[in-house]
Amino acid sequence: MIINRRPNRNIFLFFILLLLVISILTWQAVFHIQDDNLQINFLDVGQGDSIHIRKNNIDILIDAGDGKRVLEELGKTMPFYDRTIECVFLTHPHLDHYGGMIELVANYEIEKLYMSDAVVDSDSYVEFIRQLEINNIAIDFIHNYEKIDIVDDLYFIIFNPTESYIGKKISNVNNTSIVKKMNYKNISVLFTGDAENDLQSAILSIHGNRLKSDIYKVSHHGSKNATNHDFLQIVNPEIAVIPVGTNNRFGHPHDETLNLLELFEIRTFRTDIDGTITFISDGINFWRK
Repeated sequence: MIINRRPNRNIFLFFILLLLVISILTWQAVFHIQDDNLQINFLDVGQGDSIHIRKNNIDILIDAGDGKRVLEELGKTMPFYDRTIECVFLTHPHLDHYGGMIELVANYEIEKLYMSDAVVDSDSYVEFIRQLEINNIAIDFIHNYEKIDIVDDLYFIIFNPTESYIGKKISNVNNTSIVKKMNYKNISVLFTGDAENDLQSAILSIHGNRLKSDIYKVSHHGSKNATNHDFLQIVNPEIAVIPVGTNNRFGHPHDETLNLLELFEIRTFRTDIDGTITFISDGINFWRK
């Protein structure tokens, strides 16, 4: 006697397919819920900077570290099906900030890149520029105080640079960093790249209390010459985040900076200790995920 078992097999496959569809829809719902809030991810890319910001399916990246780790971390903070980053900022042309961009443009569609027109003479930077050209990345060079609107109530105010560097000798590339404040309703975050004390003092003398922010991305990985007392007193953040690599050869973050943050009783997180650090905000409050 021959028994036809195909109907049972078809039913089994149907239920597997149904579970798969339910799973996909569930994850989409989860991501949709997260998109209602602002998500700020200080990515653990070792000794370098990379910050991923997401709001309403709009993705912003500030720097990309050096190498492929940015791809690994973005795989954790972006939905697998989203391969577009609407806005990228390159704060300044040092490898620990732009190195991962080469991997980024090969794996994601970049709609717009904001950077200064400062350049460095290195093979890796030439390759970076070549990859931008190959992938037809739209570049907007920043060299003046401006406001950049992103979506809804999310925007950036640019404090530096305030000049073009074309044809000029650059004595300190760190001080060409794009220094900007992100505002989302009542919440603000100050991103300083690797700006050093003299640039911070100059920005402070011009903008003063405009620098006040809830979260401060500590400049230059916590270097001793990149956060001073007067600057920190005005910024007056509740939270400080130091992107820094474990046992790095520079000794970052330096005790001088850590002691200053402690003096102001600022709760401080470090990527070498805490890994990727995520904050969620509804525009009124923010909390660590």
